[in-house]
Parts: sequence; C-alpha cells; structure tokens
Amino acid sequence: MSGNEYAEAFREEAAELLAELETSLLELEESPGDKKLVGRVFRNMHTLKGSGAMFGFDDVATFAHQVETVLDKVRNGDIPVSKKLIDLTLEARDHIKKLLESLGGGEADVEGGLAIIAAMNLLGEGEAAPPPVAASAVSAPEQPLPLAPETPKAEVAEEDVGREEPRLVHYLVRLEPGPDFFTGGGDIAALLPELEKVGECTVLAECCQDRVQRQEACDCDSFVDFLVSTAAGVNAIRDALIFVESSCKVTVTVGGTANDGEECHKRLGEILVERGDITAEGLNRALSLQKPLGEIIVENELTSPRRVESALAAQREIDKKQGAGKAVAASESIRVAADKLDRLIDLVGELVVTQARLSEIASEIEHPALAEPVEEVERLTAELRDSVLNVRMMAIGITFGKFRRLVRDLSSELGKEVRMVTSGAETELDKTVIERLSEPLIHLIRNCIDHGIEAPAERLAKGKSAEGEIRLIASYAGAQVLIEVIDDGRGINSDKLFAKAVEKGVVKAGAELSREEINNLIFAPGLSTAAQVSNVSGRGVGMDVVMNTIRGLKGKVVVASEEGLGTTISIRLPLTLAIIDGLLVKAGDTHFVLPLEQVEECVELSREDIARFHGRRVFQVRDHLVPYVRLRDFFAMDGARPDLEQMVIVHADGEPVGMVLDNVIGEHQTVIKTLGWVYRNAEGLSGATILGNGEVALIVDVGTVVKQARDAEAASV
Repeated sequence: MSGNEYAEAFREEAAELLAELETSLLELEESPGDKKLVGRVFRNMHTLKGSGAMFGFDDVATFAHQVETVLDKVRNGDIPVSKKLIDLTLEARDHIKKLLESLGGGEADVEGGLAIIAAMNLLGEGEAAPPPVAASAVSAPEQPLPLAPETPKAEVAEEDVGREEPRLVHYLVRLEPGPDFFTGGGDIAALLPELEKVGECTVLAECCQDRVQRQEACDCDSFVDFLVSTAAGVNAIRDALIFVESSCKVTVTVGGTANDGEECHKRLGEILVERGDITAEGLNRALSLQKPLGEIIVENELTSPRRVESALAAQREIDKKQGAGKAVAASESIRVAADKLDRLIDLVGELVVTQARLSEIASEIEHPALAEPVEEVERLTAELRDSVLNVRMMAIGITFGKFRRLVRDLSSELGKEVRMVTSGAETELDKTVIERLSEPLIHLIRNCIDHGIEAPAERLAKGKSAEGEIRLIASYAGAQVLIEVIDDGRGINSDKLFAKAVEKGVVKAGAELSREEINNLIFAPGLSTAAQVSNVSGRGVGMDVVMNTIRGLKGKVVVASEEGLGTTISIRLPLTLAIIDGLLVKAGDTHFVLPLEQVEECVELSREDIARFHGRRVFQVRDHLVPYVRLRDFFAMDGARPDLEQMVIVHADGEPVGMVLDNVIGEHQTVIKTLGWVYRNAEGLSGATILGNGEVALIVDVGTVVKQARDAEAASV
C-alpha cells in the first residue's frame, strides 16, 4: 500500500467509528446508567486513537487520547454521565471529523480542540486530568499493556503477522473474573462479539456455553475459556479484551497453528501445562499410570474435572478445524471502492443486453444445438444480475442513524422537546438511492421540527405531552420501498396553505383542488406558510428540493395531514435504478417499455369499443370504467392506428389507467440508460434501453404521462 492508500483506508475506518460513536453517545444520553454503552463509547475512542497512531496521524491520535483519558474516568465512575458530557463528547467527535477533513487539504481548528479538552477536564474537577496541549507537542499515545505473559510460541505467532501469508493460529483464552467485574456492570456474554471481530470464537466452558452464545447474562465466578482462531495475531485479542483487564485475569496461550496444510497439534497435557492447570511433574506422573490422561488427572485430584473438560473441548475444536482443512478467515467482509462496484454494474448491464441479443439470434436460427447453451447463458446472466444488484443493496438504517443527532441538536436550538423513533432500519435499497435520499429526509425532518412540532407549552395547552415525536419508518411495498416521516404536531392548515399558494401565484384563485393536492402544495418552490424566516426554514427553498430529488429517483411523495394531530409524508421509491423488469410494447415504429411492477393486465380495444363510448377515452373492464391514454397521441406519432389496438392497464396513483398502443411484445429485462443532456426536457420518458437487435426502446414514465393527460383533459372541459 502507498501512503495515500493507507490514508484513505484510515479515513474509511474512522468514518465508521465516528458514526458508531455518535450513535452510542445518543443511546447513552437516553440510558446514562448503561455500563455497556459507556464501554462502547470508550472502545470507539480507543480504536480511533490506536488506528491514528498506527497510520501516522498524530493529530487525531493525540486528541483522541486526551478524550479517552476523560472517558476512562467516566468508565471508572469518577465522572457521571451528564448532558454536558454528551455535548462535549459529540463536539469532540465533530472535531475529529474536522481533523480528518483537514488531512485532505483543509485547515484544522487547533484552538477549538484545545477548548473541548479543557471543558472536558473541568468535568472532573479534583481529578489529576492532563492539561490540553497542542497536537504537535505530544508524542504518540502509549500502547496498551499486555494482558498476561505469553508463551514463546505466542510471541512467534505475533512476529509472523508481517508475513505475506499470515498463519491461522488457534488461541486459548481464559477469563477469570475478579470480584469487581460483575459489581462494575461486567458481562461475560458481551465479550463474545468483541472476540468474534478478531476471528472465529468458540466458548469452551460447558456450564455457561449456551448462555454466552445466546449473549445472555453469565455470572460464572470461576473462569470461562474461549478458543479464538485468527490470523490477526495476539495483539488483536489483547485489544479486544483491554477493557476487562483491570477486573479480570486474562491468559492467552496458543493451541495450534495451520498454514499451507502444515498443522501443529497440541495434546491435552500440553494445553493443561501451558495454562498452569497442572505442573509438568504432575503430568509426567499421570502419564506413567497408562490410563486416559483426563481420567488419571481427575482421579489424582491434580486439577478439577471442569478444567479437564475445558481442555478436552479445546482439543476437539482444534482437531475439528484442522481436520477440515479450512482456514478460518479473520474477516468476513472486504472493502470495495464505489467506482469499482459501479463499473461492475455497468458490465453486468452490458452482459444482459448482449444475452438478449444472443437469445434473439438463436431463436431466429432455430438450431437444436444452440437451445440448451443459450438457455444456460440466460439463467446464469439472470443469477449474476441479481447477485450483483444485491451487492449494491444497503440497509437504510445507515441513513437513519445520522438523523438522531439532527433531531437532538435542532430541537435543542429551537427550545423544543422532540423524540425520534425509527423502525425498518434493516430495509434495503440501492446504494445510489440511499446516497441521494439523505438530503430530502434532512429537509423533511427539519420541517417537521420547525413547523410541525409545537413548543412544549403549546402542546401542554392542547392536551398533548410536552415531548413531540417524529417517526421514521421504512418497509417494503411490493417492488418498492415505502418511507414514512410522521410527526404528531400541529398538522397542515389547508385553507391557509391554499391562500398562500394563490397569493404566490402557484394556483389560480378559483381552482378546485383535492385535499391531497392542497397538501402537496408544500413542495411548490418559494411557498412557505412560516410566519417568520428563521435560520432553519421559512424561505420555501427546501421542500421543492425534496420533490425534485424524489422524482429524479423515479419515486413519488404523498402528504396526508389532519390539523392539530400531525402530518404523514410517504415516499415510494424503486429498489434499484440500474435494471428493472419491463413489458416491451410497440406504437408505430417505436418500441416502449412499461415498468412491469405497474402493469396489471392487457386487454384489446377495437373500433366498436371506441364507438360505444362515443369517442370518450374510457373503456369498460368488467364492472369498472377505466380511462386511457393513447401513446401515439401523447408522443405525437404519425401513421394510422391499427383496427385492433392493445391496452395495457397500469396503476397510477392507486387507480387503474389504460395505455393504448399497437402491439404487446412481452417481458423484457431492462437495463436503464439515461437519455442524455439533449433530451433532458423530454416529458413522459424516464430513460431508454437497448434491445437484443440493437434498437433503442424508450422507458415510459407512467406517472408523468397520466398526470399530463389528466391535466389536458381538465383544461379542455
């Protein structure tokens, strides 16, 4: 790795740690007595310090070290968890972020960092807190003390970390809790996830194995043994357990090593001697009796049965891992640059197009020998497409996390009490969609807090609780994702909003609009009902950004509100913007694609059917009249219509609408291509795709086509 690559790797790791730190601090503010959260905050800052020192970023390491010193006092109970502490630690988190940004050429606010440390030190008045000093004047932070003396073999394993192909080492870890461990809020089960970050971890103590693996509280008062298989080295285990060394005795020994098929097998006696459970003399005396070693040791009371059972369990686990011949990976994930992933998506898209052409050519040739391999290529291409698209999918909770800090800071600034509740954080969306969704959600949440949620006194006067609530909910809705932003505030005054829209010239004074259409006027540019402009909102330049961004994502926004009770803003988005399933149709000489998720059924439309309704653009489907739009008319296409037209019924805004065209060809796997700058103002189209024969098919924006057709119909009445 070059220096720049190391710097980029550190920035990526630090960004994740800072996001986790912010989340942990906000949770700690809600549960100040939670020792585990205190430990998590401390670990995040400790890792930032260690990683910064490792990669040579001394400014970050030094500042994090001084914050860690204060957090250590919080962990030890010398400084209580308070709002002031949370505020300062969040400021420290923001300062570290600025330091990271300054590495790219910006200027670091050294004085601001010193002020934060000075304020944090004042929290522990009476404590010997280190004075804040400039980053350049402080050496790299000290390394953590070792947990316990290691055997020579453990040291060799540590030296091997620098090898090109690090060895997989099976470490035996014994944890013997002291009297202060449980009284200080310690939990053995909480250590398992930390060790699993280092490598594959197995609990060897049968008395508490089930409870620890279920991450339930375990209060074993003697010891617990773990087997950790990792290529990361013994220091990685030390770092994972550094937070319990003051209240526990921790012993780490090597149980076996495997590399390139070579195995180092440890016998039961060796394990017991290395861990100090039996002396070498006692082992030799037991071996001379020629009985099963474990039985002999127990009979002669050389150690307890439980310790022998633990050693046997370790031996079985090591044999199982080495016998299978599988190297346990130290990590189950890998970082991939976003541009590489985007390039892969583009290549898969081209492959889908090429496969479609291949299938079309094979169908024309009708050669029996081609049928099977072409079908196999089609199947493999579809599987590859789905797999690659799944790689792009990310949990929307990544976006949700940053909004808790926004709610906290903004509600404090406006003097309001607001609680944020989220659900559906595991719902997955395309990476591109999530990245572009962040700004609209920020605008919506800011609007909820500023305009929607009332001040505490006003809420109490209305019989509400002083604390307002904003709910952020994500869920699947067919082939789309539904995101709802709900507040329990004052709601929308429709009359006031409509009057403001008339005043601004957004709508005509005599216009008849539905309740939904009036509510959606909040997205009109330059329109705001705020009584006064603040530094948060009131200029009417935010909500139109929301609408434009959501439309750009091929989504839809609906506002539902009841005055005095609150507002619900619902956003529907496609799962991905790269590849969709479509229905290929034709009107005149032009091919079109209708998104398959919006298609309900296909029916025929004859000249007699048109005459029966006297030329009105409606058609009876079973017991319902369905309005329709003719694509030839909408896109002003020349040529005569066929005597028997096809009508594809789609759902738009929850209602069925017909799309009349010449022919329905069939389903088509559609790779979406942008139309380019020249066609940026093309109405009713959301993109294009390439067919198997090389022709271009236009992707119809069903919502826009239906809306414009309705507007034209209303204007003609």
